Amino acid sequence: MKKHAATLLILMVSALPALVNAQAARGTIKATIPFEFVVAGKTMPAGAYTIQALGDGATSLLISNRQGSAYALPFSTQSVQPAVGTQLVFHCYGDRHFLAAISREGSKWGYQMSESKLENELRAQNVVEREETLAAAAN
Repeated sequence: MKKHAATLLILMVSALPALVNAQAARGTIKATIPFEFVVAGKTMPAGAYTIQALGDGATSLLISNRQGSAYALPFSTQSVQPAVGTQLVFHCYGDRHFLAAISREGSKWGYQMSESKLENELRAQNVVEREETLAAAAN
């Protein structure tokens, strides 16, 4: 009996970060993105966007505007300090922008996007990379 209780306790403790992440990720992020960008291999036009975490573990994101939507399967990240503001981070190569990360104000949890094939190709060609951060609003 003690062995089962210890196993259950270990499982609960190991699942706690995912539960905290799911709670922190709930809600909607709204942002106006002034340039075309790529997320999950899909090119999205400039405009007003809504970003929603989907699923119980908030393991996928729906990034949408009036012209369309994309589903992303990001990696969860955790920082030492809570984020100061809700932000979208883009990797930029010339006039091409790739959504790279999302952080939510007050949360240590965030999202890191996988690099697309095109972004990897641009990096391999030694195209100068810069990072651009946009403020967003979380509900």
